[in-house]
Amino acid sequence: MKSDEFIDADLALLKRPLIDVRAPIEFSAGALPGAINLPLMDDDERREVGIRYKQAGQASAVALGNHLVSGDRRERCLAAWEQALGAAPDSVIYCFRGGMRSKISQQWLAERGHPLPRIRGGWKAMRNQLIEALEIHSPAPLLLVAGLTGCAKTALINALGSGVDLEGHARHKGSAFGQHPMAGPSQIDFEHGLTLDLMRLPQARVVEDESQRIGRLAIPATFWQSMKAAPCIRVEMPLEWRLEQIRKDYIEDLSEIYHRHYGPQLGEVLFRKQLSGALKRLGKRLGVSGWPD
Repeated sequence: MKSDEFIDADLALLKRPLIDVRAPIEFSAGALPGAINLPLMDDDERREVGIRYKQAGQASAVALGNHLVSGDRRERCLAAWEQALGAAPDSVIYCFRGGMRSKISQQWLAERGHPLPRIRGGWKAMRNQLIEALEIHSPAPLLLVAGLTGCAKTALINALGSGVDLEGHARHKGSAFGQHPMAGPSQIDFEHGLTLDLMRLPQARVVEDESQRIGRLAIPATFWQSMKAAPCIRVEMPLEWRLEQIRKDYIEDLSEIYHRHYGPQLGEVLFRKQLSGALKRLGKRLGVSGWPD
């Protein structure tokens, strides 16, 4: 393999280990599914190089980048990449457009005896293919499942081989009490996860009847149009059954997630804070003032 080998952008690459060398702020805004972030530059270094590029051009920006990422800093980058390659030798590397950052990373690794390809066009080219796939796969036959809170619609959808869990992709239950203790995905990552699900289920799918927004995320327009045109069934359960399900979903399960991630003491404090905040927000919607803490 040559030290500067490209590999064309193709969604089949999502089956291979991917190393994203963009800055953390870029990665958090949207990454390729399954990729790990091992950046060439941190956020501040990227910002400095970007300013230099605008002020003095590419050559000066590259020189500054080489200066910032040198010595021990360079060795730390290489050590992280080599560790990842030890676990996944068939990895592919990419940056935003398959330009200087992935080229430099690729060259440094080749010098250490680790030749690997970089994606032609980088993240941008792969993102365009994922958007195209979303447009292609959104119009397939669809069935909506509606019903009041507590009817276990999500459990029903996940029990079906054709189910697409929109709330699971959004990491939000879509109600006043549905905020997940861990940060949800970016809009781009939400779209990417949904796209992979739609590609996995090219025939008829079943999804919950949602508004276009789930928490702070929006269902992509093309898929939303398919949802609006789809037939809908309604699930009904007795009130006592729904109350028990609501208690399980929004008290027991949510509390367990907080405790698991933050420990029993801090987890309980954060869980109660989230529950209290949800009640206050619901009270405002209903016109109730003076909700107790």
